[in-house]
Amino acid sequence: CQMPELDGFEATRQIRLREGNGRHTVIVAMTANALQGDREKCIEAGMDDYISKPVRHMDLLAMIKQWMPLKKVTPAEAPEARITIDDSAIIDVRRLNELSAIGGDDEPDLLRVLVMMYMNDSVKRIAAIYTSLETHDMQKMTIAAHTLKGSSGNMGARLLVPTCAEIEHLGKNQSMEGVAALYAKLETDFSLVKSALERFLREFYAGQYIQKTKGTP
Repeated sequence: CQMPELDGFEATRQIRLREGNGRHTVIVAMTANALQGDREKCIEAGMDDYISKPVRHMDLLAMIKQWMPLKKVTPAEAPEARITIDDSAIIDVRRLNELSAIGGDDEPDLLRVLVMMYMNDSVKRIAAIYTSLETHDMQKMTIAAHTLKGSSGNMGARLLVPTCAEIEHLGKNQSMEGVAALYAKLETDFSLVKSALERFLREFYAGQYIQKTKGTP
C-alpha cells in the first residue's frame, strides 16, 4: 500500500478502471499498518480484503480459502518446522518454513528463488542508504530503509528489522545523527543474515533430498 511512485491504492483504482465490468480480479491489500480504518480505506479504493504484515502462513491460507473457495484449504495443510539451526537471533526459521510450504511440491525451488531475490534486492537497498547518507537525501534514505525493513520482516531476516526501523525513523525526522553508525551495523548484520540464509537453504534442500531418496538403493 505504501510503495513509492504508484501505491497500492492507486494501482487498484487503475486495475478496476481497466478491467471494467467484464471481470473482477481479487485484490488483497498487504501493508505494515494495522490501524483502525485501514481496511475501510482499502475497500474504498476497490480492494476486496486486507491482510497485515508480517503475513503468516495460516492467515494467508484463510484468505485464499475465503476468496478462492473452489480449492479447499484446511489447517492440516499448515507446515511443521522442518529443520532447526542455531541462527534464531538472526533469522526466523519458522517464517522460512512457512514460505517453503507455499510452493509445495509444484514449486520445490520457490524458497531458494525468494531468498535469492531478497538478497539481491537488499544489496540495492543498502547501497541506496549509503548513497543517501553521502548526499543527505532523507527521502531516499527513508524509502530504502522502509522497503528493506518490510522485505526483511517477510523473509524472516529479523536481525535487520530494528536497524532499518531506526534509520527510517531518523529519515522521517530529517536527522542524520547516528545514521553512519547504524549503516555500519546494517552492513555487518546483513553479512550475518546472508550467511544464515545460505546455511538454511543448504540444510533445507539437503533434508528435502534425503526425504525424497529415502529407501532407494
